Amino acid sequence: LWSEAGDVWAEIVASGAEANTAFDAGGARLRVAARINRRDDVRAGWRALWGTRTLRIVAVRDGGDPRIDLICEEELL
Repeated sequence: LWSEAGDVWAEIVASGAEANTAFDAGGARLRVAARINRRDDVRAGWRALWGTRTLRIVAVRDGGDPRIDLICEEELL
């Protein structure tokens, strides 16, 4: 069950793609870093919607700056 935590503006930077060869699945899983204004409630395991893509947050990078980086992988549903 998903629950909405809000809308944010993000700077998205593609960091690569990983080929998915399991079970002859086609396509590649996109990896991105999303830089957002600081929020203390964002956690790894959350999901983010970016257009038609669903991203799973795998890590939150917080260097104490006004912005944090969300390291994400596209979920292939």
